[in-house]
Amino acid sequence: MAAGGNNAGRGRDYRKPKDVQRTLRRLGRYLWNYPSLLFLVLAATISQSILGLTSSYLLKPIIDDCIVPNIGNAAPDWSPLLHTLVRLAVLYLLTLAASYGQSVLSMILSERCTNRLRANLFERLQDLPISFFDAHGHGEVMSRFTNDADNVQAAIEQGITSFLSALITFFGTMYLMIRLNAYLFCLTFLFMVLAVFTSRTLSLKSKAPVSSAAA
Repeated sequence: MAAGGNNAGRGRDYRKPKDVQRTLRRLGRYLWNYPSLLFLVLAATISQSILGLTSSYLLKPIIDDCIVPNIGNAAPDWSPLLHTLVRLAVLYLLTLAASYGQSVLSMILSERCTNRLRANLFERLQDLPISFFDAHGHGEVMSRFTNDADNVQAAIEQGITSFLSALITFFGTMYLMIRLNAYLFCLTFLFMVLAVFTSRTLSLKSKAPVSSAAA
């Protein structure tokens, strides 16, 4: 019982893979088993990010071209504003549809990959010798089928799409900022670098061990 408990405890000791690149390649092979579904997930994620950036960019002409020129005007013309608001509403609806499609498709993709992973694990168990089950507790083996497989499913369902969406949003935002005002972009980028450097320096100092003299 004690040995089984220790083995089960070791099954909960999640650590970084020894070979990250090999692990990612194996995960990519599971994803590539469903190329059409993977393509739809990536297309929905890219569409959602681009539509969100476009919606944010439309706020500029609403203020600069539609609202500001009509301030103090005796006969304001609000038709351009209405047209722009209609376009903005359509973009928001398309963004919502792309976000919903991305969520559903990524969930389907992650479940199919996880089911195939569990099937491969079960096939692998059939080939293992009895000595393996003597050395590993039931809790550790079941943890591979439940907790570890669930972690892989969450990584596929949320990690990949979140990373791609954040990457597109980051570079898209930088492009729009440069296009609108390169000077303000440089100033913002400078403060961002200073903030990251300062937070990293403070974080390293806070983790530094306390000297024996201070203790």
